Amino acid sequence: MPAGERSAPAGPRGSPAAEPWRVALSGLQRNCQAFGSNLSRLQRTVAVQLGQFRPAAQPAVAMPVASLSQAAAGWSGSGGGAAAGGAVSREEVGRAAWTFLHTLAAQYPEKPSRQQQRDARNLMDILTRMYPCGECARHFREVVRASPPAVDSRAAFSLWMCEAHNTVNRQLGKPAFNCALVEARWAGIECGEEGEGGGSACSLEVGRRR
Repeated sequence: MPAGERSAPAGPRGSPAAEPWRVALSGLQRNCQAFGSNLSRLQRTVAVQLGQFRPAAQPAVAMPVASLSQAAAGWSGSGGGAAAGGAVSREEVGRAAWTFLHTLAAQYPEKPSRQQQRDARNLMDILTRMYPCGECARHFREVVRASPPAVDSRAAFSLWMCEAHNTVNRQLGKPAFNCALVEARWAGIECGEEGEGGGSACSLEVGRRR
């Protein structure tokens, strides 16, 4: 080394002293590595603790057949009126059938087409053979033969339906209904929706054929 020159102060292992920013960077890296290690240990600890408090799976409980039948009755809206095993009584079927028929008559067009008149007569004829209760179907066949359905208008069909219902009620020993009030008792369906070309979507005038 030439005379008069001084060597730089030696750092660790004989290397020159590190610049301040390098020292700071090295310390920051060590701190980050330590933080990462601590975070990993914390995550493992939390996972173990959560596993210890995880609730055990509950075994499936089989529902008895009777409970299934009761649930089905509740879904159908029968309110428990159905007989055991899901069967329904003749009275329940009768009430549902008359509600359908009176509502159909209330929805029947004021001026039905020829096709609609045929459909109404055919439906009454089908019920004399395909009603769920055979004895009831036979009685209804006698009613239809004695007084064929009046299908010329809504008023005529509604009145005929009411009189047919009264005939059945008298056979069953039940009181008759005042047919002058039939339109007030069964006023049809209010859909609240507009069908094609205006009017109610529930109207039988929609898509009718002559």
